[in-house]
Amino acid sequence: NSPTADWYTDTHDTPMPYEHENKECFIHTGFWDSADAVYDWVLEEARDAHFDGRKIWMTGHSLGAAMATLTSFRLMYEDEIPVQSLQTFGSPKVGDSNFVSMCGNIGPAGKSLANVTQRFVVDGDPATTFPNGEFVSWNILKKVYVTYAHLGITNTIFETSPNEFLIAFDTGEDRD
Repeated sequence: NSPTADWYTDTHDTPMPYEHENKECFIHTGFWDSADAVYDWVLEEARDAHFDGRKIWMTGHSLGAAMATLTSFRLMYEDEIPVQSLQTFGSPKVGDSNFVSMCGNIGPAGKSLANVTQRFVVDGDPATTFPNGEFVSWNILKKVYVTYAHLGITNTIFETSPNEFLIAFDTGEDRD
């Protein structure tokens, strides 16, 4: 992707209503569109791997982390392909608290996406707090206010001195 395409994806932050098993949530439209553009290919590869007995591991950085999160969600909850682990690095927020709650549902192989997700963030990285604030969406002609949230266990990387780092595990969603 070009920097312009990434900027468009990041700023296309209108909350998109999404429904699954009679539950509704809101998802960042730009991240959804980016993940959806490659989903059919990922699904085919994941399905082949799953039926061959291999485990599915997903990862990504920044926009790629947002795409990996949404792709993992769809694999598990739409297509019932278990994701063994989702490891993200510098991930922005992709959905609201209802999305995060849906990711806590038990999926295939008796696991939830929330329980297999590890987020790694560098302390002070602004991308990991994006999008921040409250966003407006129109849902059946009424205004809905949406606040995005993170999914999974957050591990924060701190620079302790020049070129020396410490990883603090399970530090909580945000440190801002």
